[in-house]
Amino acid sequence: MTEAFGGLPSREGPVPGFEAVTAEFTVLEAAKRAGGPGIHAAFRFAEHDVLGLVALMAPNDLDAGLGQWSTLLDQWSAALTAAGVTDPPPDGILGEFHVFTALHQAGTPRSQPPVAESVRRHAPPSAADEDTWWRGHDVTDHGFSVWRTGPGDVRNVVTDFCVLAPLRAEEALDEWVWAKDGENGLRPLTRYLMHAAKVGYEARRYHTLASTKPLHERRAESDRESRALLRALQPGASGEQVSLKDVLAAAAMLDQTQLGPHGTLWTITQHRDLARTVNIAITNMRLHTPRLRRVGHGTSWPERDLAAAETLVAQVQNDLEYLSTARERAEAARTAATAVTDRALNEYRNRLSLVQTSTLGSLLTALTVVQTLDYDLPLPKAAQLPTILVLAAVALLLPLAVLRQAAVSAASLPYRWIDSAAAGLLGSSVCWLALTLWRLHFGHAPPAPVVTVGACAAVGLAVTAAVHRAARRR
Repeated sequence: MTEAFGGLPSREGPVPGFEAVTAEFTVLEAAKRAGGPGIHAAFRFAEHDVLGLVALMAPNDLDAGLGQWSTLLDQWSAALTAAGVTDPPPDGILGEFHVFTALHQAGTPRSQPPVAESVRRHAPPSAADEDTWWRGHDVTDHGFSVWRTGPGDVRNVVTDFCVLAPLRAEEALDEWVWAKDGENGLRPLTRYLMHAAKVGYEARRYHTLASTKPLHERRAESDRESRALLRALQPGASGEQVSLKDVLAAAAMLDQTQLGPHGTLWTITQHRDLARTVNIAITNMRLHTPRLRRVGHGTSWPERDLAAAETLVAQVQNDLEYLSTARERAEAARTAATAVTDRALNEYRNRLSLVQTSTLGSLLTALTVVQTLDYDLPLPKAAQLPTILVLAAVALLLPLAVLRQAAVSAASLPYRWIDSAAAGLLGSSVCWLALTLWRLHFGHAPPAPVVTVGACAAVGLAVTAAVHRAARRR
C-alpha cells in the first residue's frame, strides 16, 4: 500500500510530527494499494497517548463463501512479519483486533445452526478450552450479526470478531468498522475497541505486578521491617539507651520496602494510576457500546468486557486497601523513629556546641588573663608575628577539627577544602615560627623573606594535600 488517498498524508509526503500526547485525533499517514481488484487501504493515527493502525483488506471478488477469511489473515500476518512485528505482539501494544466481515442476501437465517457452524469453521482458531463461542451472537441496530471468537479474556492481546451484514447494509457496515465519507475520526466499533484494548493492557500490567511480587509478600515485607524498627525503639520505652545505629539501619531497611522499585509506595501509586486508567476506559466504553440484542448462548461481548473491567477495578481497589494499611503501619513506625533520632541529634548538637564554646572560651580566657596581668611572653620581637599567626590558625582549625572528629561536618569536596586550607595555614605559620626560633637560637638574624616564604609555602601545600587525601579516604 503506497498510493495516497483522500488528501491524507502519505509515506512519500511529509508526515505530521507526533508528540507523546495529542489533543485530538490526528491521521499521521495513509495509503492504499494502487490498481488491482478490491480495496486495500490503511491509515496510522494518534489520539491522546495512543498510536494506532487501521487496515482494510476487501478483495471484493464475489466469492460466496467465508473461506477468504483465512487467506486474508495469512496476508495480514505476513505483512506484520515483514514489518518486524513479532507473534505474539510485543508488550508495548495495547491490543490487536481482527474483524472478519461478510455480506449475505436479505432473509438469510443468521440464527440457524448452519450459519453459525459455517462461521465457526472459517473463523481463526480461538484456542478456547471450551469451543462454545459460536453458539450465541449479538445483533446490532443495523442488523449486523457479531461473533467474538474465543473465551473473551480481557487480557488477550489478539481478539477476533466475525460480522455478517445484509448486502443492503454494506455502506453502514463500512461506516461502523472502517470509515465514513466526509468525517475524520475513528468509527464506533474501532473507538470502542481502542478503549477495550486499554483495559486489556492494564489487566496484563496488573497480572505482571502480581506475578513479579505477590501482594501478600509486599505486605509481609513491609510489616516485617516495621516490626524490626519498633524493636530497635523498644529500649526507649523503659528508659534505656536507644542505639541510634540500630534505629537508622532498621529505618533504612524500612524505607527500602516503601520507596524501592517494588516498594509499597510505588505499588500503591501504580495501582492508583491503573485504576484511574481503567475507570476512564470504562466510561468511554459505555459511551461507544453499540446497542445489541443477544441471540443464543451467553451474554454480549460488551457486557463481558465491562464486567471484566469492573472486576479488575474492584481487585485493584482491594489491593490498595491492604497496601495502604501496611503503608500506614510503616509510616507510624517511621514517625516514632524520626522523633527519637531528632531528639538524639538535638542532644548531640547541644553537647557539641558546649564543647566548642568551652574550648574557644578557655582560649579567650587565657588571652584575657594575659592582657589583664600585663604578662609579657619572653619572645624576641622577630618571633611575635609568627606566634600570633600560629594562635590564629589554631583558633580557626580547632572548631573544624572538633566537627570533623565528631563526624558532624560532611566529607564532601567543599568542606574538605576548608579543613585542608586551615591545616595548611597552621602548617605554614608553625614552619615560620620554627625557622625564626631556630635562627635566633643559634644567634643568627631571622631568615630572609625569600627563604621564609618558600619554606612556608612548601610546608603549607604539603600539609594541605596530606589532610585533603586523608579526609577523602575517611
